[in-house]
Amino acid sequence: MKIQLLRRVAELSLFWCIQTFGMFESNPVHLNLSTDKRYTRTYGTYLDNIINIYTVTANSPRLVCSTVIHEYGHYLQFPDGNTTPYFSKSWSVSNNPYEVECLELESIYLINCYSYVKDNL
Repeated sequence: MKIQLLRRVAELSLFWCIQTFGMFESNPVHLNLSTDKRYTRTYGTYLDNIINIYTVTANSPRLVCSTVIHEYGHYLQFPDGNTTPYFSKSWSVSNNPYEVECLELESIYLINCYSYVKDNL
């Protein structure tokens, strides 16, 4: 039951992001939820136009919503799907400008997105 709830939260969060920020017609984004227990140190990733949400760590509706916003930010940063610039320097998470921007996006938009999700569950 819980994974279905988290999946619905992720879908609603992604819909909210698309409505709020837009989507690249030539490069649509996709969503994947993983229950893989090997991912215990990250909530999500963005790679090859796929937002992956790891439900072992992103295990509440609020965390899923926040993670979708964050990873959608990476999608917006790399409109052609090429994430090479993200990995081009050996930044730490705290000084990676791509991470800083997405963390800010989360903090600005989480309340609105989460309200939308709760209203539409």
